[in-house]
Amino acid sequence: MEKRASIAPFVLVLVLAAGLQAALVAADTIATPVKVAKSFAKAYFLLDPDMQNLLCSDLAGNEDTDMVDDYIYSKVTEARQRGLSLGYLRRMLYDIHLETIEEGENEATIHMTATARVCINPVFATVARIFLIGDEYPVEATFQLVKEDGKWRVCGNPFGLNSAS
Repeated sequence: MEKRASIAPFVLVLVLAAGLQAALVAADTIATPVKVAKSFAKAYFLLDPDMQNLLCSDLAGNEDTDMVDDYIYSKVTEARQRGLSLGYLRRMLYDIHLETIEEGENEATIHMTATARVCINPVFATVARIFLIGDEYPVEATFQLVKEDGKWRVCGNPFGLNSAS
């Protein structure tokens, strides 16, 4: 009987820890301006077409123009002209530092500094970083974000994306 009594506090602690873990996971899934800016920057440098989902409606494009597709197509063309595959133009961001300059209920301004490395394959980029192989490129940007339909979206002219097409 005493063994059951000594297990009860342990079980209670496990249940509380599981509940706390679930609450923390749920809190981490909430999109904030900083998380959206970071996700967009990573997708932009990795040439990921999913960056389209993080753009505001002014930049997202319409039937006639698609800024993200135009940007990726220009990178494909650049790679071909240089005799490379698209992977050689992809970059992976490291040491990302984001600072909220201004945040309102529906608008935010986020400043980012980071370091970029060539990312033919994410594993290669990580190994190159560990062994200090290859060049690093400083990256600095300021993002204008707006809240549309309850979600934060990147607006303005991120990384000169408006002029890339």
